[in-house]
Amino acid sequence: IVKTHLKVLSTVGESYWGGSDITNSVANFIFELHKKTTFRNSSEEVVGHIAVLCEEAKQKLIGNVESNSNLASPYNACKITWGMIELANENRFKNIVNLLKKCVKEAKIKSSPKDKPIVLLCGGSSSIKFINDLVPDLVSEYAFIDTCSQGRHLVAQGAAYIAAYLTDEKSKMRVEKFIIDEPIPTFAVRCLNNQASQIVTPRHICLLSDVTRTSGQNFKVSTKEPCGVRVKVYEEERTCEKNSVYVGTVQMLLPKCPDKANFKINVSLRIRRRNCHVYVHESATSTNENVDILRKDGFSNDFSAPEVQDLIALNPTNLVPLPADASEDSVDQVQLVGESSSSTVGISAALPQEESSVRTEESGMFGIDLGTSYVRMEHYFSGGLSTVNITEDDDEEDNAVVRVRGQEVLIGDNITCPIFSEKNTIAFGPLCLIGRKYDASVATASKNWPFPVVNSNDKPLIQCLVNGVAVNVQPELVLYKIFKKLKRAASKTTKLEPRFVIAIPGSYTYAHKRVILKAAEDAKMVVEYLVNNTTAAAIMRIIQHPQLLETSEKLIAIDLGAGSLTISAMNFVKGHLEVLSTVGESYLGGSDITDSIASVFFGLIPHRPLRSSSGEVMRLMASLCEEAKKKLGEHQSASVNLGRPYNEYSITWDLIAGSNIDLFHIISCLLKRCMKQANINNSEDTKITVLLHGGSSNIRNITEIVRKKIPHSTLVNSYCQSRRLVAGGAAHIAAYLLDRQSKLKRENCIIDELIPTLAVRCLNNVFSKIISPRHIRLLSDVKTIARPKFVLTTKEPCKLRVEVFEQ
Repeated sequence: IVKTHLKVLSTVGESYWGGSDITNSVANFIFELHKKTTFRNSSEEVVGHIAVLCEEAKQKLIGNVESNSNLASPYNACKITWGMIELANENRFKNIVNLLKKCVKEAKIKSSPKDKPIVLLCGGSSSIKFINDLVPDLVSEYAFIDTCSQGRHLVAQGAAYIAAYLTDEKSKMRVEKFIIDEPIPTFAVRCLNNQASQIVTPRHICLLSDVTRTSGQNFKVSTKEPCGVRVKVYEEERTCEKNSVYVGTVQMLLPKCPDKANFKINVSLRIRRRNCHVYVHESATSTNENVDILRKDGFSNDFSAPEVQDLIALNPTNLVPLPADASEDSVDQVQLVGESSSSTVGISAALPQEESSVRTEESGMFGIDLGTSYVRMEHYFSGGLSTVNITEDDDEEDNAVVRVRGQEVLIGDNITCPIFSEKNTIAFGPLCLIGRKYDASVATASKNWPFPVVNSNDKPLIQCLVNGVAVNVQPELVLYKIFKKLKRAASKTTKLEPRFVIAIPGSYTYAHKRVILKAAEDAKMVVEYLVNNTTAAAIMRIIQHPQLLETSEKLIAIDLGAGSLTISAMNFVKGHLEVLSTVGESYLGGSDITDSIASVFFGLIPHRPLRSSSGEVMRLMASLCEEAKKKLGEHQSASVNLGRPYNEYSITWDLIAGSNIDLFHIISCLLKRCMKQANINNSEDTKITVLLHGGSSNIRNITEIVRKKIPHSTLVNSYCQSRRLVAGGAAHIAAYLLDRQSKLKRENCIIDELIPTLAVRCLNNVFSKIISPRHIRLLSDVKTIARPKFVLTTKEPCKLRVEVFEQ
């Protein structure tokens, strides 16, 4: 410390032992010393009790600086002394001596009358006599010992002052112009022959600075071919042994190196207050990757590539060699990664498609239909499909607020939904809230739900009851629990790491997809792709009817589920499926049709007991209306009566149409828009197939809309109740992405999906498109698809916020 400049010169220590270990050693020592007399029948619990008494006696010894201290009753015949503490902790105190020597040496502290270091003792056990005796011998005979061992507020108060120093320009330390420099630890990368080459040596950074680049190290590889590089970073421990601890991995796919160049890889560290990024840059191909090792380790088993040799340091700075036999599971090994002995994943971003390695048929590929009323999973293997039983295992903890039991998701004590039962056709509220802000539409949609939805900072939260107390739950937590259940079920089906393609409503935006992928990541699911449910349904139809591979057709898929609507127009020409247009509504589905019918019943009969109905009765009526609507669609009857106690009332097609005029108008407009965007001519010469899918798409009103808008179409409505269709298509797409021998790959199928329209808000709230809808092939990784340019009205230093919107 020089005036107001605090500089940390050295930090050493042990993360996993402290004063309690000293006490436990004393307790074991006393037990061994007196076990034939006092502790003849002692159990582990008694030894634990002895440790508690030893801790109290140790504190008395420290407080009174006495030569000995007796244990409390019933073992007051036993006592501890300073000599006993040192004898019982001989190895531990020896380690403290070595650590203190190391710290003094690294800090270059000299013992002289001019330099009088202050030794601050903090922590309940730091005032042990042995520690005090070390200071004159190892630090300086002129050192002043400041004992703050019992000041338990010291560290928290210091942290509070630093918080003010970082955020408040008028804080005491900022007014006094303090400077605080802390050291960065040593980081290293493993190279050839298991040598660890430093990329960052200890150096200081000021707490208020953002260091863009601290230091770097250059490496090379002995190949010019496309390859995968996995750079694993280690941190040197601050213990005496200086062990290297794995902290993160940066994975990079390199294309073929230019002829007159060699791969040159630079690894560096960039530090900001809340981030610590490891950057890897390859100069010959200008390839960059980075991982924030404070947030994640970056390691992924999905990553594989053609095998290359280890990294070779150009300017080696060797540390202690790392263990050569470290297992992949322990994540101790740092080396270039080659093709796995069992299976690999395609890396089309780095390699031509025909050269990319692929997974075998046993790699565990799964498709998930993430509906709002029903979730289903199919397993692809050996060219076929198998439905995964999701309801078998119940590993969830009983006291969790959100649990999965059998076919049901349970939230608190009062919310249940059979989300894994294919008989359920009523939208599950929490899944309808995914990626959504709280607005008037949420308030309207949730008014008949069996639980309140509350507004918390414009985010909708589910309010449940736990032991009679209201508890708010995020919808994302429910989705995470569902994904966790699916991951467990898939892991029991295959011995290898399962990989998933999840089918979602085509009307979902990137905001929805971000939430879904975050929940899947938290559940430790490897998600290869999020596919539109209509695309998955079309693929499954092709699989079920192989003769379609030799024909051409225009296909319009309408998926009207419980909580969403998707309409897609596609062109299929001999194995090439091209999505021409996708429209839809994320928050409108069959449950809304049912609720409208229930509301009509409630208003039509004012003199009946329904007038005094509560919310529960209203929900019962909606449930009965849903059952009657299903029967009406399945049997195409003229009318169907409600169940008890309202069996005197019946549902008719006219009632459905009359209570949902606006909704059916929206569906009609969306269908018209979809065909216009796809440039599909509604003529006799154009052969159009309409695929109906989803529990509510077989309503006669939907068929009438299709016949009116596309009079010359061929209507395929046999898939309305086939709840396996979308999950099966997603599983086949997973195989298409990962398995060269998959059915779709053998038939040389090509699948092109649409990128949505993205735009930037400009001057006067005008939106400027940065991406218009265009196709991208499922197996391709498109680096740049559009580059619009913008100008600013200033040349001065300024802050720029580019806000991206999706149409």
